[in-house]
Amino acid sequence: MIAFADGTARPLASTLNPQPGRAVPNLAIEPVGADGRVRLYPSRPTHLVVDLLGRWTPHAGVATAGRYQAATPSRLLDTRTQGPALGAGALMTVPVRGRNGVPASGVAAVVVNVTVTDSTAPGYWTVWPSGTPRPLASTLNTGTCETIANTAIVPVGADGAIAVYAQAGGHLVIDVIGWFTDATAPAATAGRLVTLAAPVRVADTRFGDGNVDRLLPGSTATLTANGVPADATAVAAVVTYTDPRADGYVTTYGAGTPRPLASTTNPSTSLDRWANSTISGVAGARLDAYSLGSTELIVDVTGWFTA
Repeated sequence: MIAFADGTARPLASTLNPQPGRAVPNLAIEPVGADGRVRLYPSRPTHLVVDLLGRWTPHAGVATAGRYQAATPSRLLDTRTQGPALGAGALMTVPVRGRNGVPASGVAAVVVNVTVTDSTAPGYWTVWPSGTPRPLASTLNTGTCETIANTAIVPVGADGAIAVYAQAGGHLVIDVIGWFTDATAPAATAGRLVTLAAPVRVADTRFGDGNVDRLLPGSTATLTANGVPADATAVAAVVTYTDPRADGYVTTYGAGTPRPLASTTNPSTSLDRWANSTISGVAGARLDAYSLGSTELIVDVTGWFTA
């Protein structure tokens, strides 16, 4: 399925890859057309559920709220070591302000990669601001005995925390990627989102695009984000794996910087293809992609954040 601005040409980049008989989620940061609409193109008949999480307004000068601040990706929670696993119907509150590079004040929302592993049954997981009613929207959807990841932009509750609901059980891993400022933050120009007119494919290892071939176990590929300025602090991208030879994970991060513990997507031999959006650090408009196992990788950049 491809999402793109209404009134523009349909791009090559996919937004998500449906799997027969199951629900497949993904975060999408999309420009809107001149008519204020987004167009959705499914390659095959399917039901679609679209949940609106927020919006950006055009702003050319300094601003206080809504500016993205990249953090060194780090692990906020891992119930495999901090246990126990969440049971079906469980609720959890996870403090975020003042932790893992997120300031104690001036924070409106956090960007987290949410991973469920060793899922006990098909179901959904929802992440939302602590202290507010649980929304209908799901953050990710799992099968049985799977590892599934999805990136989420989550407003922070008044208590400085986010909440998690597990319809089905499993272990939960949350990695902090960055955060957005609120109206109390100092005015600045850094962290404004600039969307590309059309997604730019920076790598497709199936065809050697980006001068990158299949990622082998333990390998790292350096990708150049054409069209992104050298001083960009981060890029919005869709990372898709396909044809994995073993279960594992892929991590994207600024080229030449230390590889973080946080994962971006989790290739699984039980799923031929899976797309996960991310906000990834870049250095000189380049990013590194590390793979624990052997997999083909497709990376499409949809926008970038100003320095």
